[in-house]
Amino acid sequence: MVSFSLVGKELIQLIISLVEWGSTASFVETITSPVHTIPGWILPVWCIAAFILFYKRPFVRRVAASIWLVSALVTLFVPSHSVSMTFFDVGQGDAMLFSLADKGSMIVDLGPSNKTGKTVLNHIKSENIHKNIQLVFSHGHVDHIGGSVAFLSGFSRLGYHDVSMWHGGWLADEVPGAKLVKRGDQILIDEAARVYVLHPNTQGFDNDESIILLIKYGPTSILLAGDAEAAAEKRVIRDFAPLLTSTILKVGHHGSKTSSTVKFLAAVKPAQSIISAGRKNRFNHPDHEVVDRLATYRSVIYSTSVNGAIQFYLGEQGIKDVKTTIK
Repeated sequence: MVSFSLVGKELIQLIISLVEWGSTASFVETITSPVHTIPGWILPVWCIAAFILFYKRPFVRRVAASIWLVSALVTLFVPSHSVSMTFFDVGQGDAMLFSLADKGSMIVDLGPSNKTGKTVLNHIKSENIHKNIQLVFSHGHVDHIGGSVAFLSGFSRLGYHDVSMWHGGWLADEVPGAKLVKRGDQILIDEAARVYVLHPNTQGFDNDESIILLIKYGPTSILLAGDAEAAAEKRVIRDFAPLLTSTILKVGHHGSKTSSTVKFLAAVKPAQSIISAGRKNRFNHPDHEVVDRLATYRSVIYSTSVNGAIQFYLGEQGIKDVKTTIK
């Protein structure tokens, strides 16, 4: 017969309590809480610790019980950040990823070059993101679509095929299978997140025909303004003003003063603002007037030219954490 130490009995009682706690979690919490993935090292550690628990020496059993307990707590209370919004550092261009992990993801633009397309591809590969991907081309300028060939060819070589492509009218037949979206449409990733197309209502190639997207996930609203300038912003205010207040704003046109008008920012009131621009770029983006306008609303401003890539981790209560590659 095996006699368990006091530590072993307490550990068993803790595990029972945790199981009972888990069974009482509400259905809403189960759906909206971050997914807890078990790290690969946990299972062998548990097996070794479980075996040592049967060892005769009490001290050794206590050590094994402690290892077991610590690894269990790591698994339970250090969740993987399963829902995230990433703004890649692609120089003077745009590339973004909204990820619901294994439920689906949406990529918006791929930056100006093959290198930036590979940057996005390498990221989704490292995160094992390859199912139900919605790829949106905001408009046809090279700083947004230059990475598309490298990304799509690499995506195919990896054996990934589950991607849907969307455009605002400029693509025509250049990318077979790409679908047209316009104001009032929705792009479905998963029931947990809604993506609304606020613009354009006409087809074209220019900045003011950019696709503008509003992502709703729990209490978090993310507004992606593409390269939309004053005329497009005016149309969006006219049609969607009550919906525009946002947690995160991807600032239009890399922080150019032709975008982010006073009226637009008054409608959006962004808590966090992201400017995607190259270091020492020839356009001097972001313009100091835009930065001053954002500061009026006490928006926390991040710029890829200063902070590198920026990643927001989202939960049922809103933004959980923000990480940047340059501190």
